[in-house]
Amino acid sequence: MVLVHVKVTADHIAIGQRTNNRYCPVALALEENGLVDVEVYTYGFRLASGVVCDLPTSAMHFISLFDYNFAVEPFEFSVSVPS
Repeated sequence: MVLVHVKVTADHIAIGQRTNNRYCPVALALEENGLVDVEVYTYGFRLASGVVCDLPTSAMHFISLFDYNFAVEPFEFSVSVPS
């Protein structure tokens, strides 16, 4: 496994789409780190290979707030992905 540090920026938030698991701010930020065809869910994310990876609590909370149209701020988190 490889630890990936992810930064969700104000730009990701501005162009991200609510309730869209491929174009939410977290998915956009993950893809900027070289992860392709990511599908994000409130509990984790699925890679193109079909592998499901866990998200930290901070990211799960962000997704819920964003999807329900609450104000959110840029943040950072780390995740482990297969190498």
